[in-house]
Amino acid sequence: SLWRLLAEVGDYAAADSVLSVALATERRREPGGIREANVLNELGLSQYESGDYAGAARSWRASLAYDERTKPPGDIDLNIGRTNLSNALADLGEIDEAAVLMETAADELRRYHPGDLTLYNTLGNLAALRNDQGRPADAAALLRESLDGTRVLHGDLHPKVAFRLGSLGSALGMLRRDREAEPLLRESVAIYDSLFEAGHPNQSYALRALAGTLLRLGQLTEAEEVGRRAVTISADGFGDDNVKTAQARLVLAEVVLASGRAAEAERLLRQIRPVLDESLPDRHWDRAFAASYLGDALRRQGRRADAEPLLRAGLTTLRRTLGDDDPRTRDAAAR
Repeated sequence: SLWRLLAEVGDYAAADSVLSVALATERRREPGGIREANVLNELGLSQYESGDYAGAARSWRASLAYDERTKPPGDIDLNIGRTNLSNALADLGEIDEAAVLMETAADELRRYHPGDLTLYNTLGNLAALRNDQGRPADAAALLRESLDGTRVLHGDLHPKVAFRLGSLGSALGMLRRDREAEPLLRESVAIYDSLFEAGHPNQSYALRALAGTLLRLGQLTEAEEVGRRAVTISADGFGDDNVKTAQARLVLAEVVLASGRAAEAERLLRQIRPVLDESLPDRHWDRAFAASYLGDALRRQGRRADAEPLLRAGLTTLRRTLGDDDPRTRDAAAR
């Protein structure tokens, strides 16, 4: 109880200390027992919230080992444990291991708990990992299943439905199926607007995906308006220096660049690259996009010698991460 209070006020160091004392106590009382596993799970939550993804992964891996020994297949808590560990591994850049865990959880939940919200949440998480693996078509199929199930449970006007719509629209945009993506993204934004007067932080995902879709459809003026709103909502909800806000600014920079304002795009990209580099793994495509866009901005200003290394670096990462046939890789090659 004390660690939760400390975490609520943002004192994660103190929360971790309290849980470490609890963990040592339970290991003396009953090594490898259920109380130790419960404390490890709570410790993982605290570590994850504080950004200690490596620590969270260690704690959750140990907790999951106990659950896999003692709980039956299909147990909800067992599969939530798999999901937690998968999320921590994904944030550490261990995408393939994370995907295996999430796929196992999804398969068991489909078998034992069809129609349960936990299944649809897990499918959404697995879709995000499929995107990270450069498999947006698989992600789109999972997201459509997740969206349909979430609508059955919650109706049309619900934040979870809005989030799923935004995720599916984003995946379709990655596939350059922008005509299909646009109405889904607009519906997502409209649901958030109807439910939250000042906007919701998660709305920034749909807004930045919509900005990218509008850009590719040639609607530059609206794309910039939507992109700037994505940045504002993300900064208000997550913080101005948060990686999610940097990702929203990345889309805005792409729109500004396409509008012919290379110097302004350069300033935006130089502002966000340190945040992306610090927060995302080396192979993450947003880091590659930032390098490629910055190279393009420099090229448009006649600074070719500075541009070429950035353009090549971005393309190399995208080829390694997404493959040569991905539309985003082809765009980087064209730049």
